[in-house]
Amino acid sequence: MMFEGCIGCVGGHNFAMDDFYTGTPIGTAPDWQQASSYHHSVGDAFILWEGNQGIGMTSDAIHGTSNFFTAFRNCWSGRDPAGGSSAGKRQQTSAVILYTYNRYYNLIGNVLGTPGYHSIYETAAASAADSGEVRNANAAVFVLGYSDDEGTHGKLPNDPLTVAGLMRWGNYDSVTGSAQWNVTEIPTGLTHYANAIPGTQALSASFYLYTKPAWWGSSHWPSIGPDVTDGVGIGGHAHDIPAAQCYANSPIDAAYGGREIKMFNPTVCYPGFER
Repeated sequence: MMFEGCIGCVGGHNFAMDDFYTGTPIGTAPDWQQASSYHHSVGDAFILWEGNQGIGMTSDAIHGTSNFFTAFRNCWSGRDPAGGSSAGKRQQTSAVILYTYNRYYNLIGNVLGTPGYHSIYETAAASAADSGEVRNANAAVFVLGYSDDEGTHGKLPNDPLTVAGLMRWGNYDSVTGSAQWNVTEIPTGLTHYANAIPGTQALSASFYLYTKPAWWGSSHWPSIGPDVTDGVGIGGHAHDIPAAQCYANSPIDAAYGGREIKMFNPTVCYPGFER
């Protein structure tokens, strides 16, 4: 799921797994992981990622940078179990990666990381030329402000303001094993676009849906967040969203010769949906 040239868009309640990539030429980077939610173009802004269940969010600087994204109630494991070693991908394996100059992001009520794999809460650029590679950025839940892959310094300067302007509130991560309601992660001291400290830890069910949509069916609403306590996902704070249940329960199409291509039937997966 990739935004290119979009302002004010929503990527909501999508499921992704096995983001197939082995490098260019094919097969040269079998351990390299691609995120399931991506910013990849100049000028993307005011975008909401909500309720997605997948590998992670990456905002790169390859074609340009982005500003004012919000990620709300997503479950990102930071780990693609497919490809690479027998245990899955091992490079670029972080739940949230914000490259240099991707500024003023809001990360609220997400569930992040893989227990037993991620051992570092964050690796963040402290200067324009800092390199986090020695701190094993691939094992970090958050990699922030670096100009090159895997938390390294590349041709562009790093951007400490990517970190300083980031708002985080109520994100559960597998490293601390708890939801973080830290006032130190609220950018209250910025000259421009400062955030006030929230007066509550209560989170709305959605930032763009007034009520649970009819096509959601009997699935938990909301399915992901620090206030979800009986889930089957990371720390018990995530249930499978309807799209994930649809994928899991859809039959394999035998016409594709055992390639495990699923047969999608919208009337079965989303019985209340109207075109």
